[in-house]
Amino acid sequence: MLDDVNVIKQRDPRQVFANNVGVCKLFRLPLAMQSAEHDGRTLTSCIIIGGLWAKNATRLAIGIAGNAVRCSVTAASELPSYAGADTLVLIIDDSNDAFDSYQEARQKNCQITVVATEGELLMEAANDSVAHIAMPTATSWHHQTVLYVRSVLTTLSHFGICSHTPIEKMADASSWLEDEVAKWDTMVPTHENYAKQTALLAVGKTGLFYDSPLTSGLAGFSKAAWSEYAKNLAYTGSYPDDLHTMSAWLSHPIEKPFAVFDVVDSNDIKTKSQIDAVNRVLSGRRPKSIQIYPSGDGRLQKYMWTMMFVSTVALYLAYLNNVRPDSSDIAEKLAA
Repeated sequence: MLDDVNVIKQRDPRQVFANNVGVCKLFRLPLAMQSAEHDGRTLTSCIIIGGLWAKNATRLAIGIAGNAVRCSVTAASELPSYAGADTLVLIIDDSNDAFDSYQEARQKNCQITVVATEGELLMEAANDSVAHIAMPTATSWHHQTVLYVRSVLTTLSHFGICSHTPIEKMADASSWLEDEVAKWDTMVPTHENYAKQTALLAVGKTGLFYDSPLTSGLAGFSKAAWSEYAKNLAYTGSYPDDLHTMSAWLSHPIEKPFAVFDVVDSNDIKTKSQIDAVNRVLSGRRPKSIQIYPSGDGRLQKYMWTMMFVSTVALYLAYLNNVRPDSSDIAEKLAA
């Protein structure tokens, strides 16, 4: 079915697949910071305020930067009490409390950066000569996530919390990424298409994604892709933290409607050994996990590759689930 282009056109009338491929270009989109002067203060921590997508983007950005991050960076829904003049506060305007957090950060004399598409908060930051990034309008959750990741890395590097290397290399790697994504195009047959093959392993099952210290944040991204594109339940875990929860599999019937994915760096010998042990001990009790080994040269390319690969798999899974991958209004109805 995944090789029938007409079926895909019927199930994707808004051409979300083509839109998803276009995400590659966002990795090289310049994001200019306005009023970017840094007064030279020493920053000992960074708080990133925002909603779900901001938190996911923060985890991805920290994972991409890796050891290049020079102080504590955490995501939160509101400003913690310890924030002060030595705290960089990045406020991503995707939550209802963003403006209140901005005012509080101003009162505490924090170093502030605002990221927003438009609206009152962006205007306030401009009027106050506070550093801000005017983001283009995102057309999907995936677009938004990539733009947030770039905004976080741009802010962290500007204020000396991480090096400029990730944001510079991200633009350089985008052309390589486009070549990788072309291998998963709808016109590439299933027997040559890793994304289609992976979707077939997941259809009709609840997704379980595990990441590791070298792939931190990618399990959460995968869950978002399953939810947003495929309208498919998914859950996350992480090695080694969730090793102690594996005993939960012992109480379930052997036939389990789960697809377990380990997103693990091929060079991470320790985590691969833990995965082998889990599969061995739980043999017959849990479906054997499927390893997703990120491709690329270095941490940055591996994160970029995995984000594009998982989102493409989720689109094929949507077609198999016979659901449209474009945005659902259920979240808005629940929040009403």
